[in-house]
Amino acid sequence: MKFADLIIKRFDDDVPEIALPAGISELRQSGHGFAHLMADAIEAMITNNVAADERPHVDAIEARRTELEASEDEISYTDFGSATRDESQSMEEMYEGVDRSRSVGHLCRRTSKPYRSALLLHKIIRSAGTKNGLELGTCLGISGSYEAAAMELNGNGRMITMEGAAPVAALAQQTFDRLGHGRVEIVVGRFQDTLTGTVAEQGPFDYAFIDGHHDGRATIDYYNIILPHLTDGAIVVYDDIRWSNGMLDAWNALKVHESVEVSVDLEDVGICWVCKDPKPAEHFVIE
Repeated sequence: MKFADLIIKRFDDDVPEIALPAGISELRQSGHGFAHLMADAIEAMITNNVAADERPHVDAIEARRTELEASEDEISYTDFGSATRDESQSMEEMYEGVDRSRSVGHLCRRTSKPYRSALLLHKIIRSAGTKNGLELGTCLGISGSYEAAAMELNGNGRMITMEGAAPVAALAQQTFDRLGHGRVEIVVGRFQDTLTGTVAEQGPFDYAFIDGHHDGRATIDYYNIILPHLTDGAIVVYDDIRWSNGMLDAWNALKVHESVEVSVDLEDVGICWVCKDPKPAEHFVIE
């Protein structure tokens, strides 16, 4: 099984043992502490290494996912992200948004982070000891719950998660309330309207997960807005970096940004270690 196929597997899927990608050894051979952290987190994700204190949280989150996926309730909302992969929409059209109506189950299956991808975020936060996290793209609260659970187990930290669609944010709040994740606060509104004020008021952040909009131009803009409000040694995670040519172009530009000291390419996800005075950058590909 290829690494890219593994990370989209469900919580309850039977997964055969696979050899660890060679890129993990390369991470461990680096002298950078963040590279070692990433090697541990990726290996834990691949081997499904869930610690005893993490298991109750994982089981509860996945039970909530199952509940959402089974829901046939209709939800109507305005989607302010990129509606196409060819990036033919203008920024004005994306700002106006597209009205959608679908079942909650369909929305959850289509947009919530798969189990192992969410587990990776959890492991990163647990290892990094994240104090103040930012998430762009709350959706139904699955990834945010994995992030918040890591903070609860660490005994500190809080998440600010941002969602453009109010009806979707309401369901995410139900997820956080049901699971007892009091460390999460949802900001509702278009990122274009809310991001600048949110990071200025709630920062600095030592972790950011950019998972929304899925437009290359917007992704670069969001990073430039967030960057002044990141701590030295912050971790920035980009989702769906190969969703479109524009998103891949954005990742290729962001991973070599002057603020980045380490980048890790996981095919679907890109992760950067950001610092104020970076040394010569190291770039890793896990495939």
